[in-house]
Amino acid sequence: MSKKIEDKDKLNEHLQGLLRLNQSNLSLKRVQCIYFKVKYEKNPEEIGDMVGYNKSYVKQIQAEYWKQGDSSFYLKQRGGRRRENLTIKEEKAIVDEFKKRAENAEMLEVSKIKEFYENKIGKKVPKSTVYRMLDRQDWRKIAPRPTHPKSNSETMENFKKRIT
Repeated sequence: MSKKIEDKDKLNEHLQGLLRLNQSNLSLKRVQCIYFKVKYEKNPEEIGDMVGYNKSYVKQIQAEYWKQGDSSFYLKQRGGRRRENLTIKEEKAIVDEFKKRAENAEMLEVSKIKEFYENKIGKKVPKSTVYRMLDRQDWRKIAPRPTHPKSNSETMENFKKRIT
């Protein structure tokens, strides 16, 4: 072992408790990297094979643990909207504004929504950003059909012939 452990049994017991408590797969694997080193005196390559990490990453996890202690196991969750311009509530407010306009029989164009969006955030954005925002807010393009689904062109022609 690269670092002296004063009370190996106490640390082993503490790590077993952490293994039982951990809910997330990421933090569980991090605890296992330390546990296998303490309990079974495995090297980083063997631990990496057991846990599914590269040996250099195992070494990194172990170094973090020796410096920071248990806090090194608790990571921020992955994912999320890191590059968002507006929150979901702010986007909803914009869409609601345009829904009111649509209810007043005003024709809506994405270019107008895009312009409003850009004024709100203070920078230019591509049209796709606005389309994705509208999709997140369950806004869909509603266009009139070119013909009625039950229309019959033959009947229409007969009607025209009778009129003239």
